[in-house]
Amino acid sequence: MCISAIIWANIKKVYFVTNRKEVAEIGFRDDMIYNYLENKEKDILEIHQIENEKCEELLESYNHELY
Repeated sequence: MCISAIIWANIKKVYFVTNRKEVAEIGFRDDMIYNYLENKEKDILEIHQIENEKCEELLESYNHELY
């Protein structure tokens, strides 16, 4: 979630203190995220896309306001 927010916000430089192994020792599951993104563990999450006209309208409106 944090990396997504950083990328979406167009942040170009990030400073950090701990690494994935260190936070895993206290219970964080970053490994699951990376494994999922690397197609190693697709069964940890079910994703279903549904149709939603309102969402399409919002995206079109947002895009129109940007450009």
